[in-house]
Amino acid sequence: MKKICYLLLLALTQLSTQAQSANQVLGSRLSHYVFDQFAPGKVYLHSGEVSDRKLNYNTLTYEMIFDNNGQPLAIANPQSIDSVIIQGRKFIPVNKKFYEWVAGTTYPVYADYIGSVEEQGVSSGYGSTTATSSSNVMKSLHGAGTVYALQLPEEYKVTTKTVYLLRKDNTYTKLSNPQQLGKLVPDKKKWLGEYLKANPVDFNQREEVIRLIKALEAQ
Repeated sequence: MKKICYLLLLALTQLSTQAQSANQVLGSRLSHYVFDQFAPGKVYLHSGEVSDRKLNYNTLTYEMIFDNNGQPLAIANPQSIDSVIIQGRKFIPVNKKFYEWVAGTTYPVYADYIGSVEEQGVSSGYGSTTATSSSNVMKSLHGAGTVYALQLPEEYKVTTKTVYLLRKDNTYTKLSNPQQLGKLVPDKKKWLGEYLKANPVDFNQREEVIRLIKALEAQ
């Protein structure tokens, strides 16, 4: 077990000491994370080593964060990671991010979680307020080390969107709407049109996306 932990720590980097302890936010709603709380999970290395950790995915920094005895750590070398499982959900490293596998084997679909943050209520000097841009706020949050394991102050507004991607021939293609599947899987285009007429799919509803992919693969 000591060997496993040592090998995993070689693939990690300690976050700023100014960041809050992960224990301080366990049980708190984390709007800039995929999960409401740091949750038990497993990290699988390409070497075959496995480590049990409390994990969460930061949608602002695109990093997988875990609680190491009260200190938040982030995976520094995602290429050393095969996959991460959190509450039965599978994440894989792709281009310095982690995508979540949503559904499908023949037509696998993944979710890319993208967060942005604005600072509200900055006075413009003319009796109104403006929002500070996400890039400037991120620089500030990074500088203070407060972007990782914390509840952001009320003046910060976090927006998170989910982008679905179809993996085909080792390429991830963005799916803006269900109709795009017909272009990527042309032999299923007719079936897809009939399915969508009877079963409209809202890409904001995860379960509807899962049902669509399962139905597609059942053909």
